[in-house]
Amino acid sequence: MFGSYRQLAIAWPRPAAAAMNAARSDRAHVPNAPSGWGRQPILLAALMWAVVGAAGCDPRMAMFFLQPFDPKIDPLGPDLKGKTVVVLPHASLSTLGDSPTIDRDLARELSVLLRDQGKRITVIPTTKVNTWLESHPDWTDPAQIGRDLKADAVILIEIDQFQYQDPSSPGMLHGNARIHLQVTELAPPAKGEEEDAIDGKISRVIYDEHVATTFPERGPVPADSRVTPMAFRSKFLKQVAQELSWHFVRHEAGDRIQDTRFN
Repeated sequence: MFGSYRQLAIAWPRPAAAAMNAARSDRAHVPNAPSGWGRQPILLAALMWAVVGAAGCDPRMAMFFLQPFDPKIDPLGPDLKGKTVVVLPHASLSTLGDSPTIDRDLARELSVLLRDQGKRITVIPTTKVNTWLESHPDWTDPAQIGRDLKADAVILIEIDQFQYQDPSSPGMLHGNARIHLQVTELAPPAKGEEEDAIDGKISRVIYDEHVATTFPERGPVPADSRVTPMAFRSKFLKQVAQELSWHFVRHEAGDRIQDTRFN
């Protein structure tokens, strides 16, 4: 796009020359530095640094894109490696409002993320979970479904709020969700707990958090032919599920930058 290296050197002689000299100097102090293969990435990075600096861009942004990898962030919640888990949705009728399936939709999205991104996490299919819920409408203890479906842990996602249209701002779309996230573990009893075991397992809550999501973070977007309420709902739902998954799977730091594209 900018022409040849020679043209670049003519257009920005001082930054380019300084950067190239710095790269050569750095290499001179590295013992056993490779002569061909290893030199090219260093020189290329130095040249790009010079170009970006001369163009008036923030060099820190250049280094963000030039770094060899983006370190991952460890999950906040318990380690579920090697475990079979149930994602159990729950929401009151008043919370569901005009989205009667939002609890099960969110459970499905989270289940997919845990299955695809989690290491050695086995997720009970949502069809089995939904069948169990239909036959146990009055359940109160999350451990019950864990025992019935032979799971090691139950992830309860209790929806306290899921709103993507603000009644006070007609025609504007803005997502706000509040989720109670709780993990119940089912494990063999420790010494002295045998009498309290049910089906050979003791249940205990090992994680309890409240998660809030706002989408987009910068503020509402107008509803139009490109961003319909249903398209926004789907995008918002995926954002909530992704943020919930971060409690159980590693993720890139860049994932925290919300994707607000709707095309």
